[in-house]
Amino acid sequence: MKYAWMIGLTGLMVAGVAFSAGARPDAASKRSNNLLARIPSVRDISDRQTTLAKLAGPKGLVVAFTSTSCPVTKRQLSNIAQLEDQFRAKGINFVYVNPIETDSASDATRVSSSTGLNGRYIIDIDKSISRVLAPRTTAEVFVFNATQELVYRGAADDQYTVTSSLPKPRNQWLLNTLGAVVAGRKPAMANVDPSGCALEPVSAPPTTAIAYYDTVAPILQKNCVSCHREGGIAPFKLDTITDVKSHAAMIKQAVEQGTMPPWQAAPAVGTTKSPWVNDCSLQPADKETLLTWLNGPRALGNIAKAPKPLPAIKDGWSLGKPDMIVTMPQPLFVPATGVLPYRIMDAEVNITEDKWVQSVEVVPSAKQVVHHVLIFIRKPGQFSVEDLNERASFFAAYVPGTSTAAWPEGLAKKLPKGTVLRFQMHYTTNGTAVSDQTKLGIRFASKAPEHEIKITGASNTRFRIPAGDPNYKVVSSLPIPMDVKMTALMPHMHVRGKAAKYELVMPDGTRKLLLDVPRYDFNWQHTYRYAEPLVVPKNSRLEYTCWFDNSTGNKNNPDPKREVPWGPQTFDEMQLGYIEYYATGKDDSTEIVDESQAMDSMFENMFGQIDKNSDGFVTKDEFQNPAFGLLDKDRDGKLTKEEAKVIMQFIGKSGFGGSAGGRAGGRGGFPFGGSAPKKP
Repeated sequence: MKYAWMIGLTGLMVAGVAFSAGARPDAASKRSNNLLARIPSVRDISDRQTTLAKLAGPKGLVVAFTSTSCPVTKRQLSNIAQLEDQFRAKGINFVYVNPIETDSASDATRVSSSTGLNGRYIIDIDKSISRVLAPRTTAEVFVFNATQELVYRGAADDQYTVTSSLPKPRNQWLLNTLGAVVAGRKPAMANVDPSGCALEPVSAPPTTAIAYYDTVAPILQKNCVSCHREGGIAPFKLDTITDVKSHAAMIKQAVEQGTMPPWQAAPAVGTTKSPWVNDCSLQPADKETLLTWLNGPRALGNIAKAPKPLPAIKDGWSLGKPDMIVTMPQPLFVPATGVLPYRIMDAEVNITEDKWVQSVEVVPSAKQVVHHVLIFIRKPGQFSVEDLNERASFFAAYVPGTSTAAWPEGLAKKLPKGTVLRFQMHYTTNGTAVSDQTKLGIRFASKAPEHEIKITGASNTRFRIPAGDPNYKVVSSLPIPMDVKMTALMPHMHVRGKAAKYELVMPDGTRKLLLDVPRYDFNWQHTYRYAEPLVVPKNSRLEYTCWFDNSTGNKNNPDPKREVPWGPQTFDEMQLGYIEYYATGKDDSTEIVDESQAMDSMFENMFGQIDKNSDGFVTKDEFQNPAFGLLDKDRDGKLTKEEAKVIMQFIGKSGFGGSAGGRAGGRGGFPFGGSAPKKP
């Protein structure tokens, strides 16, 4: 991951987290004789010596592999802790084994305490346990019955994987296995492929001439270390040989599968040069070199040839110390479970003159529960329905894959005096209650820019993805009324998003492919930043096409049986193609806005915020306002979208801006916003 603006939300976004090929279903019972007896004595993190055989309960033992640096296991651990509480009283003990030698005992103690684990926790530094049990991933569990026979190995459940996070597990293999063991029955399944971070067998590799310091370290620093370092967004480091060897299996798996480095754009057609300055994809020759070294004895080479370390990330700021830090005035509590509406909080900036901004960086204090953050510029005390419009020209953003934005000299965003920054927070629960207090770092330009950076988007809110449809297509377009230069593109969908494509239709009708994302990944929502701004002539049209997979074949899909509309929550969908640009004419304050699409987007977001249970209706309990009776035309005690749309007529006539039919006032005629700031 090469450039700072690629840094974003991690959570499940980590090298090598995937499903691993497992043994045959009958392998557990055939190779299980006396496994526990073959494991020598070990010491737990409290320095108590014991053996796994002695730790078994009267009914059996669960050996759960885990890691403090693997995001899948960190999220899964609370589920296993609940099973431990349930079955410990029934005679089954639990032992937790961490096979990652760079995971510290202090981190293990903290995780064990916060998750409520009762069983012994062992860091398997010498691989004495791993050598016998041969775990495939850091999330694999082994179940031994009352006679210490291995009766099950594999996944605990299917709630968390590399690309999915279900509200609850669909399959609870460990729960079912323990129920059978307590009852003295043979489990229905003996082996299920585990999710988690891949582990490699303890064996001697073949020889190779490729060395770490000479060849491999520069490749890793170029493509990985910007995130995988102290203070980076990744859950473990890759900036030392010890870190790399500890996570070698995960690196190998991710590189082979193409999941890391995270880059979804297809190669540009007709050229070998990438149009994107932040392209972090691994070149074929580098990929071959890295895999050859990983499959060999991993020679060290000449340390004098190692690349210089990257500048340290201080206090969480990857772009360096900001000139100004704006923090939410108080923490927001995020419960362990449930679906949360957007939270909005204002923070005063306290500047007495207009400022030009060279870079921004959003840093949540609880990244694990922050899905996205949009930060808008508002005047003191102002509320605008545009706060619920995700197409609005936001000031800064944090989404999976992107938490920073920086512009070269001559380009900047404006921060007007007297500004209040409105934080729109979208949290997703993960099983552990936390509080978050997100902050924004701002670095100012040394002088006024030549052009002002703006953001808008093409979107289509009028869709309903049919239940089970594996390839549903939605198209939107955005007229370009003046000469502009595009600096970046950013496609946005939710977990059913499958693919996306930007095309530019020129004034003469010629089409030009701008960006093709054949495998959209909700966990890595990149900003694709042009190495050279793209010239777009007046009267062109941007066409944005998305495909959605609402079938059972989509493992991210929370409910394949549901017809899915536009909506703000992750289980709803969005078709939204952001563009970053600047006007090239004399007056660059004019903005690109499609009024009809903006109105639709705003209404859908407003309705989604009020409809707390997402059933497609708004009840009086959800909308406690005197206007409810006037809107409820059929007097059935609930508002449909058709009934609620009447309120948009009121908004259009109120004090939020100009008329919907005119081009005067507002943001290029947009009826709900004030005029855009002009250059000083």
